[in-house]
Amino acid sequence: AGDVVDAIEQLFGPATPRSDTMPARPDTSFPIDTEAAFALHADPDQTSVDVEVDLPIPAIGGAGTAQLRTSVLDQLIYTTLIRRLDQDVSSGVAPFDGITNGTNSIVAALDAPALYAFTTAERVDATLQSLLDEYERANRYGFTADEIETAKSSVQAGLDARYDGRNTKSDPEFADEYVDHFLTGAPYPDVAEFYDASEALIAAIDHDAIDARFRARWANSAPHVLISAPTAQADQMPTEAEVLALIEAL
Repeated sequence: AGDVVDAIEQLFGPATPRSDTMPARPDTSFPIDTEAAFALHADPDQTSVDVEVDLPIPAIGGAGTAQLRTSVLDQLIYTTLIRRLDQDVSSGVAPFDGITNGTNSIVAALDAPALYAFTTAERVDATLQSLLDEYERANRYGFTADEIETAKSSVQAGLDARYDGRNTKSDPEFADEYVDHFLTGAPYPDVAEFYDASEALIAAIDHDAIDARFRARWANSAPHVLISAPTAQADQMPTEAEVLALIEAL
């Protein structure tokens, strides 16, 4: 650690300020679009047809546990949704070949998790309908206690693995977390604190809280559909009007 500090001081110690006052940070906030939307991404290098359905809402900020709790709630929700859809794949009734969780939460103000399916041009409409149906099913009927207990076990196992591997964390991971903390004020608990807080939150959450979190997102957002396809198959993809009609028909 001492060598690192010495190197930093050697490299940056002689630096002088460019001005006497710190420039004001630019306003990078923007309104979150919560109306239904569609985009088609056609790429000649794309080899599969991928269907992604996001549900964007403004992200919860702050350095307390509220942000961590919503993160855990969303993990449990999407773990359950993916498990349901993956069971359809395993039983051969899904109109897609694989399902995973996606995200477009690429800026601090945006919270946009997604269902992400791998399919073909012939099944793209059925795949989109399936993802929309699963969201609507969760909104109408919620999640069962058994589903949530299974999801909690899965998320806890991931937390345990992260804690067990705490002594093999790579330098880039440390650097990314330091930068995020410095630039955005993101909390930076040590590994034990993060583990204890997350474990307590996982244990305390019940299926009523999960239902409420999902229904709040569904009520305050709308599906954003992104379809990625090979350029040669772009004309086989649904139009914006057709996608918005599917969403409206829910």
